[in-house]
Amino acid sequence: MNLEIIEEKENPLLGRKEVRFRVDYKGKTPSFEDVRNELIKKINVDRTLTIIDSVNSDFGGQTAFVYAKIYKDEESMKVEPGHRIKKNLVGKKKEEEKPEMEKPAGREEKPVEEKPAEIEEEPKPEESRPEEKAEVEEPDQEEKNDD
Repeated sequence: MNLEIIEEKENPLLGRKEVRFRVDYKGKTPSFEDVRNELIKKINVDRTLTIIDSVNSDFGGQTAFVYAKIYKDEESMKVEPGHRIKKNLVGKKKEEEKPEMEKPAGREEKPVEEKPAEIEEEPKPEESRPEEKAEVEEPDQEEKNDD
């Protein structure tokens, strides 16, 4: 994977550096994590403060254009939407912790409780009102007799 920086811009108001770059690759479009790792190697920045905003590639092409944000500190990073932070930083951590969390030590699974049969056998609203249906049919018969 080849990475070429197109534009670097300081954004002091939001406490970050915004970087636009091009990635040349072979095969499928690289993941956010792969692109992020390449950027971190290239410009030597802190992994926890780097966010890949978008990776855009043309259909059938082997080039992607990427927009990334590199924050100065975690306080500045609070302007970033939660879903983007999760996609960049938390996603890999959850995968690493997942095997440990599948079966906690010393805990047993509780069986699912079944609902009582009485609740399932309640009459339907349509079945409980046969008198009302008869009343509705009677005026129709009276109208026919008047004709």
